[in-house]
Amino acid sequence: MDKIRTCQKCHEPYEPKVFWQRFCSPTCKQASLRFRTANNHFDHDEISPIFWSRVRKGRSCWEWIGGLHNGYGRLVFKGQDLESHRISWVLSNGPIPDGLWVLHHCDNRRCVRPDHLCLGDIIENTKDRDRKNRQARGRKLGEAQQRGKVLARRKAICAGE
Repeated sequence: MDKIRTCQKCHEPYEPKVFWQRFCSPTCKQASLRFRTANNHFDHDEISPIFWSRVRKGRSCWEWIGGLHNGYGRLVFKGQDLESHRISWVLSNGPIPDGLWVLHHCDNRRCVRPDHLCLGDIIENTKDRDRKNRQARGRKLGEAQQRGKVLARRKAICAGE
């Protein structure tokens, strides 16, 4: 790619490796995520009726029925792209401290039920994922597939095929 872009975090010029790349480095991407996790700025009285009108309350989980991105509920409110479980936390419990994430006890990405949510950092989230065996493995993990193909090819070459 010959197009030079400006990093969305540090505003330095960079040449993207793929067309959807928005940051010049993994460091800027992580810094942007840390900022996103601290973003609690919206008018509660104004967003509350809009938010709750997009929630279906079930016996267990209260599921977001609005827009989705990667399985997580999304609400665009006054130009801000907000995650539904984070809105639920802020409306029910107050601001999310800097550097903390809103995690799901129920492992349902659409769930916005306040008592199914808790605060934690990225390390706790990763440990929870690993403990529950929700990490990509085997066919879910493209790199593992490629490695399998490479090993099969090496084996065939060694066998003289």
